[in-house]
Formats: sequence, structure tokens, C-alpha cells
Amino acid sequence: MPRANQDRYNPLGRVPRTLFGHAHESGSSVFPPEIDFSDVAKMHLVIPDNWNGLDKIYLWVSDDATEDKTINVTVNLGTCGEAYNIHTQTVNGIACNITANQYLCIDLTTTHATVLANLAVRDMIQVLVEHAGGDNPIQVFGVELQET
Repeated sequence: MPRANQDRYNPLGRVPRTLFGHAHESGSSVFPPEIDFSDVAKMHLVIPDNWNGLDKIYLWVSDDATEDKTINVTVNLGTCGEAYNIHTQTVNGIACNITANQYLCIDLTTTHATVLANLAVRDMIQVLVEHAGGDNPIQVFGVELQET
């Protein structure tokens, strides 16, 4: 019977990973959560032990209506034995120019660079999104982390 063996002379190269944490809203089982002015969408991920480093972080949002919205985003980092927000950064007034029924991926890499510089393996990353402006709620799907 044929057998597959790994080529020990030409091992496979490292393939960067993408992690995704879906959003939820406290007290609601609706997905994706539609957050309005008093709501907060929450996402959590644990960074793997063999994580090579963060290349990009994107927030995935959408809506049923075309509208310019504004959100506030907080990123908290902490690991076992630390406060959940030992490293934290909030950026207010992030513009979301939503086109109806299309995903919008908001790059948080630069806006949250100060806190993301502290991201380490086994950290729990928490991303909180608050609706800050616009007539209609905003749908928050989740957060995507791309490995270097």
C-alpha cells in the first residue's frame, strides 16, 4: 500500500495563519449583533503559543443601509494572572462608510498600534466596539488577526 512520507530534505515552509473571533452582545443571541448607541459588541481570542507576530487586524462590519457611521473601538490585552486590560487603548470616532449589504473591513493595525505592540503569545485579546454616530445600528461580525 502506498505511504506518504514528509520530505525531510525540503520541509514545508511556515504558512501564516488567520484567526477570527466572532462578535457577540451581552444578553443577546442574535448574530451578527446590531449595536446601537447603548450597545457594545465584544470579541475575544487567545493568541496561540506558536504565534509568529501580528501583521494586520481587521474589524468586519456591515449594515442593511448605506450610511456613514462612527464607532469607538477599545482593544484590551492581558494573560493569565494579569488584569484583562493591563494593556489597553481606545480610539474614538472611527469612520465607517457603509454600503448596504457589503462587508467593510476596518484596519485597526495603525489606529491601535500602541496597544498591539504589547501583544504576546497566550494573551487574551478583547475588542470592544461601541456605536457612536449614525441613524441606524451597525452589524459587527468579528475581528480578524493575520499572522506575520
